[in-house]
Amino acid sequence: MLREQHAALAVLALAATALGAQPAEKQHPEVAALVKSWEDLYAKGTAFELRADYQRLRAKASQLAAKLGDDPAAADAYLVLARCCEVLGEYPEKDTAFERYVDLLERRSKDLAAAALRKEAERLIGIRELYPATSVLRLMLRKFPDGPNAAWALYRLGTTYLWMGEEEKAIEALREVVERWPKDQIAVEATLRLARAHMAGEDPGEAVAVLEDFLKNHPKAKDRDAALFALGVARQMTKDYYGAVATFLELAHTAPNSPYTPAARAMVAQLRARLIQRIAH
Repeated sequence: MLREQHAALAVLALAATALGAQPAEKQHPEVAALVKSWEDLYAKGTAFELRADYQRLRAKASQLAAKLGDDPAAADAYLVLARCCEVLGEYPEKDTAFERYVDLLERRSKDLAAAALRKEAERLIGIRELYPATSVLRLMLRKFPDGPNAAWALYRLGTTYLWMGEEEKAIEALREVVERWPKDQIAVEATLRLARAHMAGEDPGEAVAVLEDFLKNHPKAKDRDAALFALGVARQMTKDYYGAVATFLELAHTAPNSPYTPAARAMVAQLRARLIQRIAH
């Protein structure tokens, strides 16, 4: 996905997302004024005729950030700089400014830095700016290589790669989640995505193995119905039609109210018709 194709969507998303700066009363006075300038300018829109205004604000933000140096108060100046660069379509510069913003936030609090990274990744994923989202998620992994933040970042990285059609990268990230955090709920979600990645990569046999292992080790998982349906599909893809029918029937019997059950029953009817036809011939 080309960034240029989605620049307009990225800009529109900024309108629905707060700048993310610290409350004015906690800001350096010059930074607070800069944030206010951003808010006033953005309220006018992002039309081409405002480009020069954004360029001036970007220059002002850059100068103030340089003036404050390593002072954590400069964080929001870098955020304004990043947002101006995004409106202007200057993505490498935006990435650099945003990373500096996170660095300075981390000096205040690791929790603030983690929250900012999550928010930015979700914003980009939400507007299908998937490649930039992977950059933010990799930055999060560098900042937080272990613990819940790492698990979340790896999981989101895997799902994002899956949406991008990068099945091998998705499998690598999702498998790591399952291996490193096997008892966490996020491993359950990662397992289901991992199976889908294998199926998307035309390796349904591996998907069957992943799902069978999951169902064996998580007999009471809340996503058991989703796993059963995925297993039925994977078995059908391997041409194990009898196994697929048995799996879909198990889903219908054990989870009659599941949203997957109507589709499972339809699949059973289709597969039975196919099997009867094969026997007849």
